[in-house]
Amino acid sequence: MKIKEVIKHPLQYKLIFEPETITDEDLNIEGDLDLTNSKLQTLPNNLNVSGNLYLFNSNVETLGKNTTVGNDLDLSKSKVKIIHDNLKVGKFLFVFDSNLEEIGNNVSVGATLDLRSTKIRKIGNNLTIADGGDLVLFNTDIQELPNNLTVTGDLNMMNTLIKSLPEDINVGGDIYIGERMNIQIPNNLNIGGKFLKI
Repeated sequence: MKIKEVIKHPLQYKLIFEPETITDEDLNIEGDLDLTNSKLQTLPNNLNVSGNLYLFNSNVETLGKNTTVGNDLDLSKSKVKIIHDNLKVGKFLFVFDSNLEEIGNNVSVGATLDLRSTKIRKIGNNLTIADGGDLVLFNTDIQELPNNLTVTGDLNMMNTLIKSLPEDINVGGDIYIGERMNIQIPNNLNIGGKFLKI
């Protein structure tokens, strides 16, 4: 039996049946856009959601460029592999148990970004974690941090393959690394808290 797509929003209908009719106005969503369990595979560029964007357990593989979400973006259990440049998330970006492998340049998140145990391999330059949020990379295969990384909370790099910190990194809280990790630290490291081996 074929499972039908449950239509929850007019944009969702157009994306499936009438993509050629999508206008700039359609891409500005007041409130939430819930695409939980959706069979859609792509989202358009320049999508602007004032509330939350739910892609939990969806088939979406690619977020469009220049996506803006006013509150939370939930990619948990989704098939999203790449977050393109210029994503802006006002609060939390949830990626638990997702297929995320790459984050583009100039991405900003308004709260903690927890990437632990994901497939993340690359993070683009100019990533900003604002409002005291943490960046958690624990138990990932990532090998290097991006240039101009700003984390206003803590940075957890335990059990990663990272060997050095970029010269222009800014961390407002503590940096955590594994006890057996050897990290090359820049002389002018800008850190508000402590550098801790655990």
